[in-house]
Amino acid sequence: MTASGPDFRHTWLWRQAFQEPRSDSSIEDQEFFRVQYLSIRERAALLVSRIATDLPCMTVHDVSHLDALWDTASAVAEGAVDVNPAEGFVLGESILLHDAAMSLAAYPGGLDEVPSTIAWKDTVARPPWHQKWRKRKIRPRQPPAEIVRRVVPDVLRQLHAVRAEVLAEQAWRAADGSQIYLVEDSELRRSYGPTIGQIAHSHWWSVQRLEQKFSGDLGALANRTLNCVDR
Repeated sequence: MTASGPDFRHTWLWRQAFQEPRSDSSIEDQEFFRVQYLSIRERAALLVSRIATDLPCMTVHDVSHLDALWDTASAVAEGAVDVNPAEGFVLGESILLHDAAMSLAAYPGGLDEVPSTIAWKDTVARPPWHQKWRKRKIRPRQPPAEIVRRVVPDVLRQLHAVRAEVLAEQAWRAADGSQIYLVEDSELRRSYGPTIGQIAHSHWWSVQRLEQKFSGDLGALANRTLNCVDR
């Protein structure tokens, strides 16, 4: 079912990061990160819209599902953390990209790219597929359409967290041969892309690993030189 809840722009986290006056950030900084987030959200929505096609048995994982996580995160974090605009941007992009990887659209090479992964080879080697291979001498990277149709959703679920880690920095080839990115601003992509990817990947990590990886703050901006700084 579709996740319900308030407009994500009314949640506590959104207001604290992008709307309410802050001593560590200017109104211009808040506006910059807010606009960047909303722009990337539009492009990520196109990726997650493909999940229903590639994983037809999944519950709703469209952009409304991702928007609802702002409310969930606010319920957990309200009063316990202070989130600056850079951190709000990184959190929001991580939310968007996590499920965006659960679609063939997350792979520039599409279906041709997925059979090269270990997850694909392991999945098609399981029963009942390996018995069919013995009888028909099927090549793992070119199985019949029946096997592809059954295997693709399982493989995408297995790979989506790992794949999410690269999406913030990944390029797709446009029809005219140019490169397009989810995060179009090259400075944002270079400075925050790795952190966004790690957070998007992290939902299967242990609490200890999360604490080790994400113990610092994303510091205030200085002339929009976007560098991560520790406490």
